Amino acid sequence: MNIARSSPRLNLALSIILPAFNEEKYILSILESLSALAECFEQVEILVIDGRSSDATCELVTSFSKSSLPGNLIVRLIDNTNRFQAFALNLGLQHATHPVCIRFDCHSCFASSKNLCQSIMSVAAMFCDSTASDSFSGIGFKQRFAFTPNVVQAGLFCLSHSPILSGFRAYRYAVNSMYTSKTVWLFAIKRELALKVGGFASDGLANEDFSFNQDLIKMTGKPLFLFADLHIYYYPRSSYLDVFRQYFNYGFSRSSRDLASGQFRLIPRLFVVARAFVFVLGPVLFSLAALCTHGLFLVFYYTVIAALVAIFYRIDRGHFLRHYHLMRSRSWGFLFYGWIFSPICFLIVWLASFSGSVVALIKTRSRLDD
Repeated sequence: MNIARSSPRLNLALSIILPAFNEEKYILSILESLSALAECFEQVEILVIDGRSSDATCELVTSFSKSSLPGNLIVRLIDNTNRFQAFALNLGLQHATHPVCIRFDCHSCFASSKNLCQSIMSVAAMFCDSTASDSFSGIGFKQRFAFTPNVVQAGLFCLSHSPILSGFRAYRYAVNSMYTSKTVWLFAIKRELALKVGGFASDGLANEDFSFNQDLIKMTGKPLFLFADLHIYYYPRSSYLDVFRQYFNYGFSRSSRDLASGQFRLIPRLFVVARAFVFVLGPVLFSLAALCTHGLFLVFYYTVIAALVAIFYRIDRGHFLRHYHLMRSRSWGFLFYGWIFSPICFLIVWLASFSGSVVALIKTRSRLDD
């Protein structure tokens, strides 16, 4: 399909920032999808910021950049010697040559080229409209989970519909576009503003987007705009060990920033108790309830998770299960098994988050004692 024939090309140049590390499984797919934007904008550059990948990621990007691309599309590979994602995002902002920058993740996919182009054109038009752009500081997107034929991914997909994994974050639950004073997934922002706020915190911690968004809101006095109409899907980690590492880093980074801000510096014991209540008693109570009710609690749990998936499937036009062409033939069976084994993901996520919080507290106390 020629998107340009159905939508007029915007007289605007766009920079796409794509952090990457060992993404050989997904990199070509995301590059091919993003290349459709060349039919919608005057100039598009895709900056792949590679954190010293040990697989074939760099070779695949180089090969793609030398293929028969449209004349208004440039793909550049940039070396991120520090490897951390915050450094990659800052490098992307520094090397970008166009006024509007949009960040995507390699391990993502889109429902269709048409939806991608129409959505990004709408986002870009908001920056061009002075009235609209005065109402927000930056734009982000709704995060919808996807999965391949993998039990771990399917389990996380099921949990992503519930507060167990998603809390009550707007960027997970929003069905329609809205303003938010919290955070969003990914970003679309004017390069000049992103550099003015100081870019992303280069402290080596995860969750760098949350602190960046809070700094952005604080500096501008304006909320973020959560754009929910882009049907983009995130592939979560595919092994229990990788899930543990990811949420350990999340727990560590969030707690480290809380402690550094002084929120818990005066009452570190209360900090531990609070984290223990949330991350340890939760799984313990879950297990005890399952044992004491002879499985009735598990029936309740599975019913609630299935109901939440069904509800979001019904009300969210961009829900992953609505786009059957993205589902591989064996995915439906893995969705069932993922649902059955999702309590394992639940326990791992909470235990990893708590462990990261405890390590953050120990390290912070050690620094204060020194």
